[in-house]
Amino acid sequence: MKLCLRTTRLANTIVFLFFSFAACQSRIYNQNSEIASALPKVEQKIIQRTDESLGVFSWGINPKTQKAWTESDLKSKLNTSKDNLSKVLKLAVSFALNETNFIFEAVPKLEIEGYSANHVRMHRSTKVILEEMPRIFAMSVCARSSGHLECEKKAKEGILKWSSTYIPSGNPIDENNLIPLLESIDLMWLRFSEFERLGIKKWLVAFLQANEKFLDRIPLNSTSHINSHEIWRIAIRAYLAMLLEDGAEFLRIKERFEEHVGNQIAADGSTYDFHQRDSLHFQVFSLKAYTKIALHIPLLYTDRSKEHVSKAFQFLMPYYLKKKTHIDFAKSTNRFDIERKNSEHNRKKDLMWTPGSAREVLRLARPTFPQIKNWSQDVVDNQYPLRVRLLAALLGE
Repeated sequence: MKLCLRTTRLANTIVFLFFSFAACQSRIYNQNSEIASALPKVEQKIIQRTDESLGVFSWGINPKTQKAWTESDLKSKLNTSKDNLSKVLKLAVSFALNETNFIFEAVPKLEIEGYSANHVRMHRSTKVILEEMPRIFAMSVCARSSGHLECEKKAKEGILKWSSTYIPSGNPIDENNLIPLLESIDLMWLRFSEFERLGIKKWLVAFLQANEKFLDRIPLNSTSHINSHEIWRIAIRAYLAMLLEDGAEFLRIKERFEEHVGNQIAADGSTYDFHQRDSLHFQVFSLKAYTKIALHIPLLYTDRSKEHVSKAFQFLMPYYLKKKTHIDFAKSTNRFDIERKNSEHNRKKDLMWTPGSAREVLRLARPTFPQIKNWSQDVVDNQYPLRVRLLAALLGE
C-alpha cells in the first residue's frame, strides 16, 4: 500500500513538473512573439539571426549580391580576394592570432567622464579599455571570417570576462567606450551556449536598466537631456534594444531619437554642445554618436533626422577645410572646461580645434552622409585603428 502511494505521488510530481515546464516554455514563446509583433515588418527581418548572418546590427552590404554581408562572404574575401576588405580582414586575423595569449582583465567600473587626458585617475580604466576592446573585436572578426577556433575561444573569453565583471553605471560618457564590446557580442552571439547567452542577456538587461536609472536621477531642467549626454544615451540604448531583440524598447528609442535630433541640432547645423561648451570638440563628439547609429542601426533614422545630422556635418566643413578656425572652450563656463584650459599642459597655449580630430568620424560617415564626400576625400587612407578600417571597408569605403 505504501509503495503504491509513493508511486502515485511520484507520478503526480512528474506530471506537475512536465506541465510546469510546458507552461514556462509557452510563456517564453509568447514573450518572444510579443517582441517580434512589436517591430515593424522590416525591423522583424533585422532581428532574425542565422548561422550565416553577422548579427542583428547592420554590417554593410555586399556589392556583388546587394545583400547583407554573411560569414561565407567574409571567408571568401579572406581566401580569394585581393581588395581592400580582404586586406583588412587578413590584418585582423593576423593580429588576433598573435594575441591569443593575451589575458583579459576587465574592470568593474569606468572612470572616464570629467578627467582630461593627462589626469592620473583616468588611466587605469582607460588603459584597460584601450587594450582590451580592440582585441575582443579582432578576435570576433577572426572567428567569423576565418573559423579559427583559437579566435572563437578568445573572443568568447573576453566577452564573458567583461559581462561578468563590469557593473553598468548607466553613464553614457563612460559607457560609449563599450560599444566595440556590444559589436563583438553581436558577432559572436550564436557561438555561445544557451547558458552563456542567458548570462550575457542578464548583463545586457542590467545595462539597459542602469541607463534608465541614470537618466531618472538627472533633473528635468538639466541640459543633459539635450546635449551629447542624451545622444550617447540613445545610441547605447539602441544597441542594447537590438541585442535584446526588444521591439517595444526599439520603438521608444526611435521616437526619442527623432525628438532629440530636433532639439540638439540648430537650423545652421550647430549642435547645442557647440554653443554650451564653445567647442567643436563636442560638436564632433555628438557626430560620433550619430554616425555609430547610422552605421549599425540605420533604421533609427527618418529622412528628417538624417537631414538634420547632415547639416551638423556641413557646419563642420569650413573648420575642417581651415577656412575658419575656432578656439575650443574659450567662452565656456563649464568647470571641467575651465580646469582643462588652466591645466599645466594647456595654459600656455590656446586650445585651437584641429581638423585631424574629425578624421575618424568623417571616414565612417561618408557612406551614410554622401553630402560630405566632396570635401572629405583626404580622410580616405589607412591611417586608422584596425576596427575603423574594417568598418569602413564593410561599408564599401
